Amino acid sequence: MDYRHELKYYLGKKDAYILTQRLSSALPRDAHCGDSGYAVASLYFDNMYLNAYYQKINGISERDKIRVRVYDDSKGLIRLEIKKKRESYVQKESAQISLEAYQSMVRGDTGFPPEWIDRKNPALNQYMAVANTGMLKPVVIVDYRRQVFVGPGDLRVSFDEGLRLAADSVDLFAANKGYLSVLPEDTVIMEVKYASFLPAYVDALLSGVRVQRASVSKYTLCVDKLKEVRHYAQY
Repeated sequence: MDYRHELKYYLGKKDAYILTQRLSSALPRDAHCGDSGYAVASLYFDNMYLNAYYQKINGISERDKIRVRVYDDSKGLIRLEIKKKRESYVQKESAQISLEAYQSMVRGDTGFPPEWIDRKNPALNQYMAVANTGMLKPVVIVDYRRQVFVGPGDLRVSFDEGLRLAADSVDLFAANKGYLSVLPEDTVIMEVKYASFLPAYVDALLSGVRVQRASVSKYTLCVDKLKEVRHYAQY
């Protein structure tokens, strides 16, 4: 996948509703979205020093994040993803993996399935290279509900609400994960992604409501919250 622009905004639920109604008249929803969206859960991996976290905090312009993502808690589609950030551009490499491979990753095993090597997939190759250092570990589960509209030029406009983290588990399929809310209940994160240009009519549809441009990282927001909870748990 080529690099594309990624713009992120905070907005309230009322304004998000206005925008989704406008977009629904001009753009189709993602094929997997339906009218009510879908649940997204991602398990993020980092090293023992939390390099990916601190690279974002310190504003490093070139950085990668490793995660495993599932939708609607389904074991039928598990994806390993490497999200690459280069200045204001993003790229995502991905590979579907088996439940057994996922469980091995959570345990920290470095005995990779032979088919991973045979597939020569960029996401698998990068994960194996980092995991072989013995420093990679699962850090936090990030969970939210998403609606997505798609358009020309690889355009995707998504609305994510109910951002929360799992405080008690780093297994996406654990029965009890102890979820904690991360943002105020009324807060929605809007992401606008496109390859070369944002169509003027889409830009017009997204105007006229109160939005706050932000450099949002769901991973760092959830790590911040997790660190806060663990700090106060000591007292």
